[in-house]
Amino acid sequence: AGRNDAWVVGSRGALLRWDGATWTTQGGAADRELRGVWGSGGLVYAVGSTSGGGVILRYRAGTWTLVHSDQTHKWNAIWGSGPSDIWVGGEALNGPAQASLNHYDGVIWQLEDDGPKPGITSISGSGPGDVWAVANSNFARYDGTRWTLQAAPTGLGLDAVFSIGANRVLTSGGFYSPFKTPTLARYDGAQWIPERILRPVQKTLRTLWSPGPGQLIAAGDENTLLTFNGKEWTHLLPVNGGAFATEIYQIQGADANTMLGAGAPGIVLTFPSFSGVRQIVLGS
Repeated sequence: AGRNDAWVVGSRGALLRWDGATWTTQGGAADRELRGVWGSGGLVYAVGSTSGGGVILRYRAGTWTLVHSDQTHKWNAIWGSGPSDIWVGGEALNGPAQASLNHYDGVIWQLEDDGPKPGITSISGSGPGDVWAVANSNFARYDGTRWTLQAAPTGLGLDAVFSIGANRVLTSGGFYSPFKTPTLARYDGAQWIPERILRPVQKTLRTLWSPGPGQLIAAGDENTLLTFNGKEWTHLLPVNGGAFATEIYQIQGADANTMLGAGAPGIVLTFPSFSGVRQIVLGS
């Protein structure tokens, strides 16, 4: 949400907040597995699931509240253009052909029948009329009216999507043969272009983020962190002498000097700049 206001969510209902100086636990139900968090205008939403189905939580005026639950989904991802335009994606428990998107218009949550299926893992957009979602090998775009399946890079599957402008996105995922690298490709509005990685790695890339024009970061399994310098992707190394998270699930921030990454087991990464990474162990 800002330099001095950040949230991390996770297993056993973990809800952690950064105030610029310390991390504090905000409580949460132990039976909840929280997979995504997003905020705007003083509101923060967290999504996930319990043994009984999907849950959507909202933080407002110092209190977390359950605002939506159902017995037919597990929610994995959340993105919004504002507090009255929020998309949540996940997995339908009653069959792969069922709706796996939930939209909030500021009044009600409404399941969407179209969109990629099954198992949405990432959502991103540049605005209300340009939203993207990935679900394994399925890839779709929302134009403000409807979701349409898009041609995607051929391979073993996609884990993340990040909007880098109107009708332009970056995707990442598992290693596959056509590009001989992890799935890391850019869509320019007409075609997919493979990204060049200096010293290619064969690890799954699970998250993407950009702090500003021309600046990109990708992260994933086995301490894999990559940054884009305008021409190619290079490896980003820890600056505190230690290895970081085994798996990095999410990276976000306020700008290039204020970035946070969350991963397993119980680790938050801080990015003082693109020159290195520091590690904070929060617990498993």
